[in-house]
Amino acid sequence: MTGQSDTGRVLIVDDDRVFRLALGKVLTKAGYTTVLAEDGEEAERLLAQQPFDVMLVDLKMPKKDGLAVLRDALRLAPSLRAIMITAFGDIEVQNEAIRLGVFAYTNKPIRRDEVLDLVRRAMGGRSSVAAPTR
Repeated sequence: MTGQSDTGRVLIVDDDRVFRLALGKVLTKAGYTTVLAEDGEEAERLLAQQPFDVMLVDLKMPKKDGLAVLRDALRLAPSLRAIMITAFGDIEVQNEAIRLGVFAYTNKPIRRDEVLDLVRRAMGGRSSVAAPTR
């Protein structure tokens, strides 16, 4: 799924196809260009081929977890703003994500307005790590 826009480029990395497609649809409808990756390895290939402004990344994925993706993505693209979305987070994981440079960290399920707000803030460059919400 790719929408064409000057609003910004968003990479969505999640092994849950339904969730990945839903996020892509919401963000494309909001005017963002979205590219979808089903795992960390695909995300790395995409990051090496094209620039992104924001990456939404799941924590628990096969092959490569979200923390490894975050670490490698920020090495490939230091200006990338990463938002980690997870159903399995805990304070230790959140602290590690913050140490690695995550822009925001939040829990699944995530509301449409919340994801749009996080992406808008990330595009705007304001640095503020969002605590998990439940």
